[in-house]
Amino acid sequence: MKVRNFALRTVLLTSIALLYVHQNYMIIESNYSIKKYERQLCRLLDRNRKLMYNVTALESPRVLEEKLKSHGVKYVIPRQWAVVSRRSGRSPYYVASTGRTKSALFEKVANFRTPEAEAKLAYSRR
Repeated sequence: MKVRNFALRTVLLTSIALLYVHQNYMIIESNYSIKKYERQLCRLLDRNRKLMYNVTALESPRVLEEKLKSHGVKYVIPRQWAVVSRRSGRSPYYVASTGRTKSALFEKVANFRTPEAEAKLAYSRR
């Protein structure tokens, strides 16, 4: 009877100890995986920031103008009041156009009242 109780207690304590060790192992493993994902996140955020900087630099007007010049395209920045009308079959909006040249004084007054062109609806919605 004593040997049986001793064996039963030994098996029970051994299984509890193994479960405790396994739980600690899982905690440590999850901590390592969390640290790995944090490093990966930091690396991806740094890469994203660098790529966004590069995209912003490539989209800057100076860089675009230099690329156009290198390809032999002459690009002249239009005056602020010069707006081109464009109607597309799919787009319900068009940009209002001035159509004639204005004097510098009238241009300043017009820019003060309406600093940007407004999109107008090309057709009424039904």
